[in-house]
Amino acid sequence: MSYKGESWRVRNKDMNVLAQINEFKEWGVTDFIIYILELRQELSKLKTKREELELQLLEKQPTNSQSEKPDLFADVKEQYKQEWSYPTKVVYLLTLKNTPLTSTQIHDILMEVDDNFSHGKDPRHKINTYLYLSRKYGRIKGVKLPGIKGYFFALPEWVSETGRLSKEYGGDLNRFKA
Repeated sequence: MSYKGESWRVRNKDMNVLAQINEFKEWGVTDFIIYILELRQELSKLKTKREELELQLLEKQPTNSQSEKPDLFADVKEQYKQEWSYPTKVVYLLTLKNTPLTSTQIHDILMEVDDNFSHGKDPRHKINTYLYLSRKYGRIKGVKLPGIKGYFFALPEWVSETGRLSKEYGGDLNRFKA
């Protein structure tokens, strides 16, 4: 099946090929040989420049001790127990981080730390279910901040009776962090 705009592409390609052929139409054998030799020289210059840049890049790379990523979740892994229930794991994360977390943040931490969390059909749905149950039974509170879609989850003692976070636990969270 031919598309409406296809014909101009074919014509353009044909015109480009003809223009390239016309460029070399007047050339003799010696002109081609000279041009090929010039291209080879340029190619060898580019190869040496690339090798120099690769050497500079290797020199700038950090040593093994510097290149190892710091374990961002080392503090979580210390006392984390795989056999805990998920609501208990959420409370542990909130207590350890000592700041309200979004469901995405909790999900990301659990994906790194919990061996069984990523198993199953949909871990994102799984964490939302456990957050809902934890809120329902009063183990955590969901705090809605104006201008932000979703909730921040906090421990009940961090939230006032009016549903606001206390200043001590992020009452003035920087909502526009990158």
